[in-house]
Amino acid sequence: MSDADERHARQREIADLQQDFPGYRIWQEAMGDRIQLVAVRRKAGTSPHTLVTTDVAELRATLAKSPPTRQAGEQVAGYDGAVTERAEGSRHAGASGSSGRTGTSP
Repeated sequence: MSDADERHARQREIADLQQDFPGYRIWQEAMGDRIQLVAVRRKAGTSPHTLVTTDVAELRATLAKSPPTRQAGEQVAGYDGAVTERAEGSRHAGASGSSGRTGTSP
């Protein structure tokens, strides 16, 4: 596979990830001779806040485990396709003592 083909494949993977996980802004960065992927949440309350990895499969798996962000009373389809509803005044399901972060944030 040529360098151009590899770049195109990586861009397609990033576009697919962005479509599958719209709650995150996802891009790639060159760090020396390595390419790393960065995903940062778009809204407060989404967990994890930031992910940094060189492995597309790891990024996808970690984002797939994150709970969907929603407002009180709003119905949303989770990444598994199940529809859930958050009752007025209830706490976010992921609001535990752990930060749930992978990678680092600025």
